[in-house]
Amino acid sequence: MAKKKEHENQSTAFIDRIEDDMAVLILSDETYLNVSRKQLPTAAKEGDHLHVTFDAKTGEATGFAPDDEA
Repeated sequence: MAKKKEHENQSTAFIDRIEDDMAVLILSDETYLNVSRKQLPTAAKEGDHLHVTFDAKTGEATGFAPDDEA
């Protein structure tokens, strides 16, 4: 996993489901996040675990990477 920058927060997520072009993620704090399927890694599928990077100022999800350890 890439080194965390000062203006970023990171969390882990589980891909609960993919509906059409949207993915529903469950974050480690059990909140839900709806994101465009296009934002996820190409091979991501339901049941995969991800590292999610958030912009600390805006709270916007800015990056998704596979969590190979989960």
